[in-house]
Amino acid sequence: MKKTLIIIGTILLLGYLLFSRGMWFPSLEEEEVRIGSDRLTKNIDISSPTTITWEIGRNDWSYVGEVHVGLVVDKLPEIPREAYSKETMDLVVKVDAYATIPVPFRGKKGLRPDRLINNWYFTTNTPLSPDSGLWESGGSTTREYGLCGVERYSQENTCIVVTIENADPVLAKANPRLEVVGEHDYAVSGHLQGMRIFRDTVLIILSLSAIFTCAQAIKK
Repeated sequence: MKKTLIIIGTILLLGYLLFSRGMWFPSLEEEEVRIGSDRLTKNIDISSPTTITWEIGRNDWSYVGEVHVGLVVDKLPEIPREAYSKETMDLVVKVDAYATIPVPFRGKKGLRPDRLINNWYFTTNTPLSPDSGLWESGGSTTREYGLCGVERYSQENTCIVVTIENADPVLAKANPRLEVVGEHDYAVSGHLQGMRIFRDTVLIILSLSAIFTCAQAIKK
């Protein structure tokens, strides 16, 4: 009878450990990772001065909230390293953002409310200046430069305006594109795979310990 209870208890414990696997990071996996992977991109030409307006329709992207806009370029061996540095790159841009409201609001049409975020972090509309303080990130194949933050609301089309004030023919060869992503915890999305491995390792160790303890108890 005692051995039977030990076996039943071990099975219940293993079942609980398996069930708890999905409870470790539910909100992180379902929300942060979903937002971090839901991105839109638009190829742009930075080889000559111009103004680029990227309109993201209300039905083109389901995300609503704070949007982070970045410039992404490829790292190519034929492009010198200094071309990717804010201190030495030729590229100078200004950014702006506004919304268009396709449905008349209070009987008015053609409203273009400002949607460019200006706060403690987003403090400038010249984001590629060395002292802008905006994020830079990248790996072995790409480099990303933060441009601005934009508020996006439902029932609005979001318009992001990038003015190329000083062109950069060198970086123009690196497949430059604008990228938008919703505000999320970059640390979570970037380290989630490691967190999953840690979770599974802990559960495997606990499961093996339970099985070993059960086997030892049965032998006695």
